[in-house]
Amino acid sequence: MGVEIPEQQEDSAEIRARRKERAEVLAACDAAARYFQARLWSRYGEAGRSYLEGRGVTEEAARLFRLGVAAPGWNDLERRLAEKGVGKAALTKAGLRIEKDGGGYDRFRGRLMIPIAGLDGQVDRVRRPGAPRRAGTKRAPSTSTARRPSSTRRARCSTHRPGARVRAQDPQRRPGRGVLRR
Repeated sequence: MGVEIPEQQEDSAEIRARRKERAEVLAACDAAARYFQARLWSRYGEAGRSYLEGRGVTEEAARLFRLGVAAPGWNDLERRLAEKGVGKAALTKAGLRIEKDGGGYDRFRGRLMIPIAGLDGQVDRVRRPGAPRRAGTKRAPSTSTARRPSSTRRARCSTHRPGARVRAQDPQRRPGRGVLRR
């Protein structure tokens, strides 16, 4: 009686390729989230900061959830992340860049950005507020919202009081709906 633990799978070339692709996409999402966050707190993020202030979002909360702002330019992210070693292919796979007619451009321009991170803190998607659930970047390969609820742990810790609830997205329900978890 007990739980059967499967034997470790062999590292085939296909598994290694998927693992490498996933690592590249996660690195691109993380680098983009860091860039967007740095931009929000620089002189270029003044409009974003005033928007957050008007919505009642404190600086502490914005920093805790790593909110950021995308530049209004069409190729800003590609140029900035190339300096960090993130290539066009990784940005396109992550959904941060749109490939079109032999060229490409940034998917997000002049928007407030929210990184979607799992309980381990690793960013696997970035999206803009108010967008439909599936309108953010592509989810990193081999991730599941069922296994990686976005910022639930951080939100619960920051609002934890007896009887407090956290609104969390349930992957089994229709988009736009949520459930309350204790």
